[in-house]
Amino acid sequence: MLESLIQEIGKRLEEGLCVELPDGRVLGSGNCKVKVKDKNVILNILK
Repeated sequence: MLESLIQEIGKRLEEGLCVELPDGRVLGSGNCKVKVKDKNVILNILK
C-alpha cells in the first residue's frame, strides 16, 4: 500500500520538486531543487 502511494507521488512530482519521506528517502526527479516535507503539500500533490 505505502509503496504504491510513494510511486504515485513520484510520478506526479513536477520537475525540480521532490518529497522527503519521514524515513529519509527522497522521491522525485534527479534534479531536486525543492524538498517538500510538509504532509499537507504532499496530499495536495495527490489530489
